[in-house]
Amino acid sequence: ADLRFVFLNSSGIEGLRALYPGFSLADIIGKRDEDLYPEAIVKYIRPAQQEALRTGRPAVALQEIDYEGQTYYTQLIYTPLFDEAGKIERLVGMSFDLTEMRRAQAAAEAALARHEQVLDSMGEGYVLLDGEMRFLKVNAVGERLLGASQAQLVGRGFREAMGTSAEHPL
Repeated sequence: ADLRFVFLNSSGIEGLRALYPGFSLADIIGKRDEDLYPEAIVKYIRPAQQEALRTGRPAVALQEIDYEGQTYYTQLIYTPLFDEAGKIERLVGMSFDLTEMRRAQAAAEAALARHEQVLDSMGEGYVLLDGEMRFLKVNAVGERLLGASQAQLVGRGFREAMGTSAEHPL
């Protein structure tokens, strides 16, 4: 397999138009990745392609690309196609833009960190229990009020952790 383009769907063409305005399918057929993409992109693509050719199995490449001040995330999957003799004839590549998902994930993680910082610093005791009443999180005031550290409480059931003493008559 010489890894030349024989087809590219409309989404792929639109992606290339971001790099090369006015690009069409005719501009792509017969070209190789290094004819179309910057070296920084090809370095992520090539190992997965080589793995798929070597193993005869699908291979995945994850890309984090910095382009014009923005970071983009892409997942590429390369699957070999075999001829009648069982020899790899070509690779089928699929790409998935993960940028918005990654940005949303980063925003959610930042919001969670801010939320936890507020809960950890407030003057009231805070505990987070799961649906089976097991401790998931305890802030510093909660540790002091319960007389146990977060490390001692997390994963334990509320009733088990509190016991049945007069101090904790649950």
